[in-house]
Amino acid sequence: MISPLVQLVDIPQRGDARGGLSVAELGGALPFPVRRVYWIHGTKPGVSRGFHAHKELRQLCVCVAGSVRLSLFDGRREESVVLDSSAKGLLIGPGLWREMHDFSPDCVLMVFASAEYDEADYIRDRERFEEWDRVRRSSAEVSFGEFDREILDLSFDWLADPEIRQLTETPVIEKVAQLRWFAGLPARSDYKVWGVSYQGKPVGVVGLKRIEVVTAEYFGYIGVKSCWGRGIGSAMLDFAEKQAGLLGVSRLELRVINDNHRARTLYIRRGFTTYQEGAGYCLMAKKIGR
Repeated sequence: MISPLVQLVDIPQRGDARGGLSVAELGGALPFPVRRVYWIHGTKPGVSRGFHAHKELRQLCVCVAGSVRLSLFDGRREESVVLDSSAKGLLIGPGLWREMHDFSPDCVLMVFASAEYDEADYIRDRERFEEWDRVRRSSAEVSFGEFDREILDLSFDWLADPEIRQLTETPVIEKVAQLRWFAGLPARSDYKVWGVSYQGKPVGVVGLKRIEVVTAEYFGYIGVKSCWGRGIGSAMLDFAEKQAGLLGVSRLELRVINDNHRARTLYIRRGFTTYQEGAGYCLMAKKIGR
């Protein structure tokens, strides 16, 4: 059964003849320790707010005055709810795009958050959120392993495809030369390569080359075309950035042809910027680590 996106909790009311009193306690209405509290008020007529998601943050929203409509989107479905009572709170977990509409003039929306403000936890572009969500959902199905003889043989077939060869700027490969290259991999410190699997089946290759003290060049491709557009490329970048960080690399570079629009769009969204243009290609780079 699919859980609803809108999860309302009861806020205990302890008021008496003197007036109202609402209580939110840890273990009661609050299922997490609170590290930050803020409130939204004075919103101008016709203005909507929010338009972001959080990767890790958990929140409890309580409309302590007036009313507001909140819309939640998890990448596949969308649900809305009107908050108009301090007796109800809306729990918003990580990985949900949220928007706030139809604020009443007197609306005061109080938010209890599980962590301090961290801009890195925000996703402020809906298209970027949808991509992040696809990667998150597929991450359990994407795995990385040894570049073994099975992956080697598959890569020979993948790179024989004219389109993949063009996109990766790979020359025609002779099997003998490939085997000689494979035999020399264990002795190389400037080159790391892994096989990529999706749903347990090999689908591509990812690696780092020209590894130096603080720089390395990313490379990768998905050899099974039916797996294009499933978020695997972002998972490959995540893996490569992690491996580069473990090597002490702080600048990750890559080369991409201008006609590879899908890859260029992905790299830009992931924070890569162009530092050199060539004939039909560009060189991009990104700082990684803290």
